[in-house]
Amino acid sequence: STPTTRPWFSAYLHWFYEHPYEIDQRGFNAFLRFSTIQVSFFPASLSTPRLVVLDDSADFASVRGGFRPPWTNVTSFHWCTAPHETKIA
Repeated sequence: STPTTRPWFSAYLHWFYEHPYEIDQRGFNAFLRFSTIQVSFFPASLSTPRLVVLDDSADFASVRGGFRPPWTNVTSFHWCTAPHETKIA
């Protein structure tokens, strides 16, 4: 972790603990400011860690399938199969 990600993730975990009715992935989306998704009681001041887009054909895998490179290349695995539109509905 980095000096930016530690307080960010701590704030996220605190927020999610205090608001268990929220969906964890919506929280991540909002906290990373990755989209226009909004959540309740968003912290007033929060620094955002540096983001990097992962290549789903090389270093990101999910249960959707289609990952062929060696598993040693995987930096992240996503277990959810619901389309984005379903998650934000």
